[in-house]
Amino acid sequence: YANKQRFDDALRFLSKAVRLGPDEPLSWLNLGVSLEAKGDRKGAEAAYRQAIVLQPDFIRAQEYLLRVSKH
Repeated sequence: YANKQRFDDALRFLSKAVRLGPDEPLSWLNLGVSLEAKGDRKGAEAAYRQAIVLQPDFIRAQEYLLRVSKH
């Protein structure tokens, strides 16, 4: 959904994904991307941070976190 700019749908599914599989860093990253696209920088930052907690060497999450933290 996010690839098709359908961020509300993406958020609905990704929120469920992180509830059902809270230890999956890619789900947190994708949630962050969708939140950021919707303008929720604080939510995106929290999601990226969670992805990094779960996978400390997750370079993409680190890059995205740095990007949202600068604004």
